[in-house]
Order: sequence, then structure tokens, then C-alpha cells
Amino acid sequence: MVRQRSEESRAADERARWLSAGRSRGAAFTAAALSAAILLGSAGTLSADKVIWKDGTEVTGRIVSRDDKSIVLAMPEYGPDVRVTIPLAEVQAVIQDGPGAQTPAAPAATSTPAPGEKRYYPLPIVGEIGTEVTADTFKVAFGDAVKAKPDYIVLYVDSPGGSVAETRQILEIIAEAEDVKLVAFVKQALSAAAIISLTCPDIYMSPSAVIGGAVPYQVAKDGTPKAVAEKFQSIIRAQFRAAAELGGHPTVLVEAMMDTNMELFLTSSKDGKKGLAAKGPGQLLKGKNKVLAMTAGEAIACGIAKGKARKLASAHKAMGLASWSRVPGKGWDIMANRAHVARREEMLAEQREDVVAQRKDVDPELKKVEDQLTQVAKRLRQAKTEMAMMEGEYAREIAAANNEYEYQRKEATRLGIKGEVEKRQQVLRRAELNLERKMFSLRKSFEPRVRSMTLRVQGYLEQQKELMDKRRNLRKLGGK
Repeated sequence: MVRQRSEESRAADERARWLSAGRSRGAAFTAAALSAAILLGSAGTLSADKVIWKDGTEVTGRIVSRDDKSIVLAMPEYGPDVRVTIPLAEVQAVIQDGPGAQTPAAPAATSTPAPGEKRYYPLPIVGEIGTEVTADTFKVAFGDAVKAKPDYIVLYVDSPGGSVAETRQILEIIAEAEDVKLVAFVKQALSAAAIISLTCPDIYMSPSAVIGGAVPYQVAKDGTPKAVAEKFQSIIRAQFRAAAELGGHPTVLVEAMMDTNMELFLTSSKDGKKGLAAKGPGQLLKGKNKVLAMTAGEAIACGIAKGKARKLASAHKAMGLASWSRVPGKGWDIMANRAHVARREEMLAEQREDVVAQRKDVDPELKKVEDQLTQVAKRLRQAKTEMAMMEGEYAREIAAANNEYEYQRKEATRLGIKGEVEKRQQVLRRAELNLERKMFSLRKSFEPRVRSMTLRVQGYLEQQKELMDKRRNLRKLGGK
């Protein structure tokens, strides 16, 4: 109890130091700020990284550096220079940008193990084999593990399987290793991942783990699974049996995982020793037309798995070890980074596919809108031309009426010079009445036409604006 309180106290101290880390750079980093960071993190951009503490707290930022002891996280929400250092021992998981299954953080490494303590080097086989887990990356990571000379190299398996070709290359890398003791810790090992797990003599599984289902298939042109040709199945089966032999497991198990028509029985000899056979008598584990997949309990009953463990760090208890410590190394991060890159590439590919699909839907509508815009622009130009012609006609009629009035006014002036005052007044009145009559007639003739044309132009302008907004929205949808 005293030791437990001490560990909790130490964790609290680490947490307090972490929360105050930003103050040295001018960041008022309080518990409230941490809550705000969590909320901001949920709405972050694609380039955001997430660190999950063991108590479930999540913080978002950008990982600027990482080693075997800590992670340095930039928090731009609180200023360009804010950096916080998070002890790796307090981290449950690190999720770098990109969707899909995430590789958990590696257990904390110990550079100076206690005398007699066993040392292990973990490598994650997490995600789809062939994309998130590749043979090239595994070769580099596995090589780093071998050089470290740990007591155990532990494959942390949480995978739905994947490429058979990539799996064969990974099996070859494992088979070529010498003086290496392999252990598999399985959370999920399906299809090809199950075969990789079987290369390990000692397999330990989480209580909810499943292993099996290694039926080989290829994807048809229509995207549906299709059985592999028999000649290739024979080659694959031989290679996968060799993997089981490498781990010291019965090859009949691999056959049953791959062949849906095969039966598998759990047998018991007279001395009580358990075994597996394709024929009874015995307990039927797999019938015909079934896919073999076993729970942790079933795998242990068959002798395939040695025991259960909830976490990799505590698997040593199921192995009968007093304790073990992780060997420092780059292998875990090498594999995790490859998975991260693969997930991001997959996400970007899906985004590109979405854009292409959207364009297929958007392009016909966009062309229709473009054609409508062309027609509206044409009608608008025509209406403006008619408006300009009408304005010119009106101006000419006004000028003609004014010219006639000026002529009559000059005539009246000449009559005034001659002394014909009364006649002069009559000419002026007729000129003014005539001008007023013509002006009234022109207004009566042109005003309805001008009003109608103005409404036409206004309607075309509104239609043009509406179509331009629609075009802009369609272009956004189509990624243009």
C-alpha cells in the first residue's frame, strides 16, 4: 500500500511539473488551460497529434521530439514557443494525425534493469499487413531489436491480416534470425497476422483476443474476395506450415486455419497429453465449411497459447517471470511511424477518391450552370444594348424638340424688333405649348419602355449573381 501511494504521488508530481512547464515560456498553463486544450484538440486540423495520459486525459498539439523517456509536444494554441514535456511512463497512447487503428505507445524503457531481471524488446504488428506493416520496415526494426540482444523479442500483434506476399517476406526475416527468443502478445491476430504469431514459440493473448482465420484469397475486379488458384494455395500452405514449424506449433493447425473443408479435433492421449488432429475421436474444434478462429481460452486449451495477460507490460507474470523491463531502441517507433504514414496515405487516397466521385456528380450540373451563365450574359448584353439605343433615340427626340423651340423663339425675337409685339407673344406661346406637348408625349412614350428595360436588366443581373454563387459552391464540392 505504501509503495502504491508512493507511485501515485510520483505520478502526481510529474503531472504537476507537466502542467506548469509552459510558464517558463510565458504560458499560463493551468488545469483550465489543459481542459481548453482538450476541447481545442477535438476540433484540430489533420496535422494535430494527440497524447493520451494513462488516466484518460487527452491533449492535442504537435510532437516536435520523442525519445525513450518523454515526448515534447508543441501547443500553438497558447503561443508559438509553448512546449511541454510529457513523461513516457505516464502515456497510454500516442495518436499521430490520420484515421484508423492506432499503434499504442511503447512501454517505458529501462536502461539499467535490476540484477537478474529479464529484458524484452517490443515490436508492433499493428494494422493491415502490406500497408501499415511492411516487410522493409519490419526488417529495419527487427534488425535493431536483434542488435540490442534482449532476452525476448515480443511481437505485439493487433492486425486483421493482409498481403500474403508481404507476410512471406516477414516470415523469411524471422526465419533468418539466430539466437533470438520470440514471444507473441496477441490482441487480434487474423489471417496473415495469425501465421506471423505462430512463428513465436510462446504466444500470450489478451482475454478478448482472437487468433485464426487464415483462408487465402485474392480480390476480384469487382472488389469481392475470390479463392486463390490451387497451385498457389499449395505454395502458400507449405510456407505457412514452415512458419508453424519454426514456432514449434502443429502444422495441422495452419491447415485448418486455411482450409474451410477441413475438420479439426482436440485429442487427448492415454497419458492426458493434448493434441490436434484432422480426424476424431476428440473434441470438434472446427467443422467443415467453417473458418477456424479461436478465443484466448480455446487457444490455451489447444496448447497454442501459453496464457493470458491484459497488457504487454504485465505479460511477464503469465510467463512466470518476476519482472521484466523494456530495452531502449528505435524499432517500435520505426514500425509505428510506418503505420502512421500508411494511414495518412490511405486517408489522402480516400479524399482523392471522394473528390473524383464528387466531380462525377458535380461536373454535369456545373456544365449546366456554365451554359446558363453564358445565356444570361448574352441576354444581359443584348438588354444593355437595347437600353443604350433607346437612350440615344430619346436624346435625339429631345434635341429635335428643343431645336424647333429655339427656331420659333428666334422668330419671335425678330418680330419684336419690328415692333410686332402682339404677334411676338403669340409665336412664343405657341412655341412653349408645342415644346411642352412634345415633352409630355416623349415621356409618355419612353418611360414605360425604360421601366420595362430596367426591370429586365435588373432581373438578368440577379439571375447572373445567383448562378455565379451556385457555380462557386459546385466548384468547392468538386474540389476545383
